[in-house]
Amino acid sequence: SNIDWGQDLLRLKQWLADNHKDTVYLSYFGSANPSLFDIPFQPLPSFFTLGYDPAKHAFNPDNPPPGTYAISVTNLAGVYFDGENPLGWFTKRTPDASIGYSILIFEVP
Repeated sequence: SNIDWGQDLLRLKQWLADNHKDTVYLSYFGSANPSLFDIPFQPLPSFFTLGYDPAKHAFNPDNPPPGTYAISVTNLAGVYFDGENPLGWFTKRTPDASIGYSILIFEVP
């Protein structure tokens, strides 16, 4: 069993509301689509694509744009990515918050 199976999506939605966040950059491991929970997000590289298309969603893994990032711990570990972890930049940072046990929040100024 994996730690990342969708249990924290509703907590993420509540955290976004509590912290007055209009949207979040999201790299989510689970298979449930966050849109079904009315979570406003910009997709990042993820195990399941969640609509991420590099042609439409430019993401420089060495210089992420300012914003709030919610990253599943499995994706952060890079376990299922081929080649270099596109989220490696975040592994060198301390999370600003934790949503349950499966999602970490990073604020990029």
